[in-house]
Amino acid sequence: MATNNPVRLALQRIVVQRDFSLNAADALVTAILKEFPDDQRFEDLLDILAQYRPGGGEFLFDEQKLEAECQRVLKLV
Repeated sequence: MATNNPVRLALQRIVVQRDFSLNAADALVTAILKEFPDDQRFEDLLDILAQYRPGGGEFLFDEQKLEAECQRVLKLV
């Protein structure tokens, strides 16, 4: 895929720029749903993003889990 793919750019914002803000997470969700609405490759990542909060918390995923999944998915796009 092209390097300027919106999903790839949103993943790089998290992995490369280390932006773990809710804004970055929301931008990634939006890009995935727009570009690949029914693509199973993103299912686990979307589940993590739905339960993501910086710092984590009870029943929530933290930056470490988000980064690991973003790195995995970045290899696929």
